[in-house]
Amino acid sequence: MANANAPFGFRPISMLDGSPYNGATIKCVILGADTTNTFVGDAVKLNGTGDALGLYPSVVQAAATNAVFGVVASFDPEPSDLSLQYAKGAQTTDRLVNVIPALDVIFEVQEDSDASNLATTDIGEACDIVVG
Repeated sequence: MANANAPFGFRPISMLDGSPYNGATIKCVILGADTTNTFVGDAVKLNGTGDALGLYPSVVQAAATNAVFGVVASFDPEPSDLSLQYAKGAQTTDRLVNVIPALDVIFEVQEDSDASNLATTDIGEACDIVVG
C-alpha cells in the first residue's frame, strides 16, 4: 500500500539519544517586517537580530541551503486577531513563536518525489528542504 500524500511539515518524533521528544521549545520572534507565510511545522533559521527589547532571537523561514535552527511548534496568541493561530504572514506586528531546536531532535517529514524517490539507503540521511 502506498503512503498517503498528506504534507505536514516537520514533526518531532524522538531525541537523538533515543528518548521520546520532551516538548522543549525556545521562544523566538518573527518580526513584523517579514511577510513570508510561515506555519507550524516549517523549518526556520536564525535571522541575526531580535525583538525590539532584545528578549527573543528573530527567526525566518529556512530555504533549501540554509542551516536549520529549528521547527515552528506553535505561535503565541495574537490579541489583535485571534484567528491567527497557525501562521505568520502579511500582518505587520511581531509574532512570538515557539521553536523546537533542531540540534538533538529527530523529525519526520514527507518526501516530495519531484526528481526521484528516496531509496532505502537514504534513511537517516540529510536532505534539502522544498518550501511551499
